[in-house]
Amino acid sequence: MSFSLSETSFDPRTLILLSLCFAILVISFSSLQFLFCLFAFSVCLAALFKVPFVSTMKKMLLIDGFMVLALLSLPFTFASGSFILFLGFPFYWDGLWLAIAILLKANSIFLCFTALMGRMGLAEFAHALAHLNVPSSFVQILLFMVRYIDVLKLELQRMLRAMKCRGFRYSTSWHCWKSIGHLIGMLFVRSIERAEQILIAMKCRGFTGTFPLLHHFHYSMKDTALVSTFIAFLIVFLSIGFLLDGSFLKGGI
Repeated sequence: MSFSLSETSFDPRTLILLSLCFAILVISFSSLQFLFCLFAFSVCLAALFKVPFVSTMKKMLLIDGFMVLALLSLPFTFASGSFILFLGFPFYWDGLWLAIAILLKANSIFLCFTALMGRMGLAEFAHALAHLNVPSSFVQILLFMVRYIDVLKLELQRMLRAMKCRGFRYSTSWHCWKSIGHLIGMLFVRSIERAEQILIAMKCRGFTGTFPLLHHFHYSMKDTALVSTFIAFLIVFLSIGFLLDGSFLKGGI
């Protein structure tokens, strides 16, 4: 009989706090050996929680794609340490190590968050944040965003259909860009109008600015076991980080 941490339910508050602790540890050191150890730990964590490999890799490549231009330019722009000439330009080794460190940090944090909180719904995540005494305005914005992002998407699709019925076609002309600008402006106007309607409807139903917490999470022994094991690993990695980096936050990115 196989055992998987993904089959065991944990307190969402525990998972959020552990993810935050791991992220703080990752960004606090810059030694490549240490970051490789943390990346290996996050891969093992993802395997224990049975994170879907294909979909996770696609998301990771998407995140790395946003950073690829900055990472490729670092060896040529981070003027520090020794360098070689590459195609007539100075290629700095310190810039290359910095780019690799940023890549390892981003992917390690992404894998850890995916493993611990990947199966947590956004509403459950917001609920857990409220229990952790996160400012209620932030939690409400998150909940409204989850609830009404599809409504705004449908409104955008409706306006696009109306424009296409009037002969609008995508092109590189000035008229096309001007039409897209008007579309974005109207979407903001419609969003404000919809928000005002929602606020009036909620006040009619007794909304006073806060959501009452009717369901409460329960901390159990399995959460204690997870926290104890996770913290033990973090302490080990923290010791390794001090040995490799020399001091806390030395050259942290």
